[in-house]
Amino acid sequence: MWQQQGKFLHRAPGRGLELFVHPTKKFKTTTVKLYCHHALDGDAARNALLTFLLRQGTRSCPDARSIARHLESLFGATLDLDVFKIGERQIVALHLQVLNDRFARDATLLRRSVRFLGELLTSPRLESDEGFSCGFFEQEKRNLVRLLESNIEDRHAYASERLVAEMCRDEPYGIHELGTVEAVRAIERDELSEYYAKWRATVPIDAFVVGDVSPDAVDDAFEGIWPESDVRQTIDDLPDPVAWSRTDSKRVHETSDARQAILGLGYRVAPHESRASNLGFLYCDAILGGGTFSKLFRNVRESAGLAYYAGSSFERIKGLLTVQAGIADENYERTLRIVKREMRAMRHGAIDEFELESARESFLHRIRSIGDHPLALVRATLMARIAGTPISLSKALARHRAIAKDDVVEAARALVLDTTYFLGKGRASREERRRARQRRVASEAVAAEVTAPATGVASCV
Repeated sequence: MWQQQGKFLHRAPGRGLELFVHPTKKFKTTTVKLYCHHALDGDAARNALLTFLLRQGTRSCPDARSIARHLESLFGATLDLDVFKIGERQIVALHLQVLNDRFARDATLLRRSVRFLGELLTSPRLESDEGFSCGFFEQEKRNLVRLLESNIEDRHAYASERLVAEMCRDEPYGIHELGTVEAVRAIERDELSEYYAKWRATVPIDAFVVGDVSPDAVDDAFEGIWPESDVRQTIDDLPDPVAWSRTDSKRVHETSDARQAILGLGYRVAPHESRASNLGFLYCDAILGGGTFSKLFRNVRESAGLAYYAGSSFERIKGLLTVQAGIADENYERTLRIVKREMRAMRHGAIDEFELESARESFLHRIRSIGDHPLALVRATLMARIAGTPISLSKALARHRAIAKDDVVEAARALVLDTTYFLGKGRASREERRRARQRRVASEAVAAEVTAPATGVASCV
């Protein structure tokens, strides 16, 4: 039986299998999204490599050319596979966007599209009993290694990853969503094939469909594509984020041969505070470094002229607020003092009406626009589901309208500085420069193959 959950109708066709449908005539296309949930752990590299392999072919479409032809037969449907993390959860996502049946004048289009997506997930191209194709396995393994090695070329992303890794050194959240180079290189083909059989039978799966569809038609389309399993987990079986035990703040200083230095500060929500439900933390992030109205933009970048860019972000599931600024190496101490001063000022109530109202209007605009973008609506529902909080856009608007300065001050006081990270200027060795050139060349061939998930409005409801 279907039950209303926010904008979606929901039912569970089996253990660990959840189906969400949002019927709407607003769009000419139908969006179908599958999310496979896994704890962020030592299997991260295996899950990432699986994602790379699943997109290479199925039993009926054994190569990229066959897949392209099949997508063309689905009236030019678009396909994307991705892997990312939310909190201490690794998500493998399959996304298909297809013309709505009524515009294609093909009543079977939705069903054929869902069947193809299900085949990608459950029936990849295998070489009889030997598992994944040896050629595809070695190719995608190399691609994943190159992609991980190329990450250092994006200094901003690298510094952000290093900050989080230092903050969460002994926690699952410190694991990269693609694993490590060493872990990927250690994967054997027969081992991964055995792992996939277990993964397919146990991984919890959420399916979202947005478009001019009937719930019963969606239910019929998905019928029979799920791999039957009595041991499948539910998302409630996955571990909660590891609780943080407060420790002394630490500083980490590393060097690179980049012209621009990068300063990062990582704050944690005090363990006794609610991470998922307190909007004060979102406003604290927005006012500190969330836009051109923020304290960091106005006081570090504009007034002091110390940063090429300065901003912050908040991971609400894990409860981490991170600050990053691109600066000249010699401006490290001065920039650090100003960032700490601005956070200290917030704790003492130095938040003016312009900052609060600018943040509020930004969030309200994002929430109002959620219904205009299928992926934003899906993402917001997924985030609420992982956070364990029901989603209601009308209630979210009311909560944002009710936020007061005291709520933001209280949140700022609950944030504790955990790590200060600085990627400064230094001289890289000749060997490091040679490897960097190799990574740069390799990354150009594979960078477009894995895309980051859209975030946007998802975290503000």
